[in-house]
Amino acid sequence: MGICVGLQALFAGSEESPEFPGLGILSGRVEKFLNKDKAVPHIGWNNAAFRDSEDSEREIYGLRGMSKYYYVHSYAVPFSAVNTRLLDDWHVATGRYGDEEFVGAFPH
Repeated sequence: MGICVGLQALFAGSEESPEFPGLGILSGRVEKFLNKDKAVPHIGWNNAAFRDSEDSEREIYGLRGMSKYYYVHSYAVPFSAVNTRLLDDWHVATGRYGDEEFVGAFPH
């Protein structure tokens, strides 16, 4: 499931539609990328690096740590907003767009 639907459903809510709550399975909110120094939406190839491993060859459910994936999104969950307790229960893969680090995947 893509970032647009998947993350907005799993997290507490989204800046895109604040009147509709998410499921709240994961803490944090989906926010729009800042556009002061980059184009939004983020369109293009980017990585999804695992936060809990230095092993770039690691693979979880077919997701490879330093492989490139194609992103098309204006909204994301900032990594700094993710509850660090989640890192004990979930694998977190992040990408970077400009100076913003965002959650790219939560393979469990």
